[in-house]
Amino acid sequence: MKIAMVQIGASNIENYDKTIDKIMVLCDKAAEKNPDFILFPECTYPGYMIGIDEKITENAIKNVTILINKISLKAKQNKCYIAFGTVLKSENGYENAALVFDRNGNIIHKHVKSNMWHFDKKSFVQGRKFDIFDTDMGKMGVIICADGRLPESCAVLAKKGAKLIMDLTNLTSSAYDVKKLSNQQYEFMLQTRAAENGVYIAVCCKSGTENNCVKNLGRSMIINPEGKILKELPPDTEEILFDEINLKNKTDNNSMINISSAEYNNLFGLLCEKTENLPVLKIMNEKYDISKCQYFTSAVKFNAQNTEEYCKKAEKYFKLNTLCDGNIIVLPQTDFSEENEELFERLKNFVGKEQYAIVSSYDENGKYAFLFDSKSILGLWRKIEKNGGISCADTKYGKIGVIFDKEIMVPEISRVYTLDGCHIIIHYDNKRKNLTEKVVRCRASENRVFVIRIGKESDDSTMIVSPLGAVLSQSCKGEEMIINAYTMPSESANKSVVPGTDVILGRTPESYKVLTD
Repeated sequence: MKIAMVQIGASNIENYDKTIDKIMVLCDKAAEKNPDFILFPECTYPGYMIGIDEKITENAIKNVTILINKISLKAKQNKCYIAFGTVLKSENGYENAALVFDRNGNIIHKHVKSNMWHFDKKSFVQGRKFDIFDTDMGKMGVIICADGRLPESCAVLAKKGAKLIMDLTNLTSSAYDVKKLSNQQYEFMLQTRAAENGVYIAVCCKSGTENNCVKNLGRSMIINPEGKILKELPPDTEEILFDEINLKNKTDNNSMINISSAEYNNLFGLLCEKTENLPVLKIMNEKYDISKCQYFTSAVKFNAQNTEEYCKKAEKYFKLNTLCDGNIIVLPQTDFSEENEELFERLKNFVGKEQYAIVSSYDENGKYAFLFDSKSILGLWRKIEKNGGISCADTKYGKIGVIFDKEIMVPEISRVYTLDGCHIIIHYDNKRKNLTEKVVRCRASENRVFVIRIGKESDDSTMIVSPLGAVLSQSCKGEEMIINAYTMPSESANKSVVPGTDVILGRTPESYKVLTD
């Protein structure tokens, strides 16, 4: 499949007439290499910031029908598909929409942006579904910009059979040097989306600044099903990316874990629960006294060959945790088999007053982890494939959940923990991979929770990531040490990314039903 992605320079809405001319010129230029698909960014016409002057917006929208006819003609003349971002007027208000034209110029698909970004809600109505469309090259889907921040959007399209997801965007960005413009979706989110769903993602973005306010990322790119960026444009140019994609990849969403449909529905039913019924609302609506919830968490990296060596090292790190004012300590996975009750008995006397600890080991039933204080085991987790569940354990410092190994690649697991009110997710991981840090940062950011990753290999590390997706602390490769960071419940209770964008309230659970069918 030959693809052409038009990275058009941003235009202010008052220049809508000139924008139409520019679109036509760039469409002809893209068609010169006979692509199968031409992509244009989000709100290519008349612009993204339509809420400044209503009269100008009304005048610009009057030309949408004329523009649609012109694009239809271009698709028919060049025998190619075209995906185009535009503003449409509906009965309910303006839509931030993507239209897909087939080789005959017919509109075969329409997607309306669902996850509203910042001031979107002041200008646009919210879309509430994700559908795929058929082409002579395979099944495909479309998302628009901030849709990619929520894992359910791409997961639904992949579950329905999409092999390519087109992301039409106005990714906002900032930097002192325009060459260094970046964005969370560019850094780690969209690469994670491609890998977790086994699909190609074609990201078509604008360049330049709109209305002295929105700085576009540029960097239009193609990501393969392994999460690797195959090709990308610079951040500051108006140009066209040409490439070829082989869509004969296997798309099998959530093939990383082996569970039955019944188990899947039972585990992930919370994904489709009405927002007003979600347990997470309790922590979101709670009042927090910052001076009383400045909790500190430690994560430890070391290896030990047997129980004696492990407990000796653990005792040292418990003392260091107390010295560092740690409220919670996350210990590494053992390299040996040990029953959880026996391990608890060996470690419980090291736990300080009002402290909690988490440790992982394995027994005849496989890998497990448990949370404990000086008196008892407070939570026990096993791998989902080994009849484990998804349940948060309560501490006075917030709720904690645990995931293991490749479960990090299944976004629904971390999402259910979040919907259930988890503040911290612990990830015990056997093997570090190329995308590991990106995926961990994505899980933290998309859910607005703290994620603590504990690597097992001797040359691996530990990592504490904030609800913003920032790495707060990380041990050096292969070094045995303890790291610390604040993990304040007030931060993980705040699910707002920017005003108008919320990782819980912005979801459309009724459209996720396919994930639990």
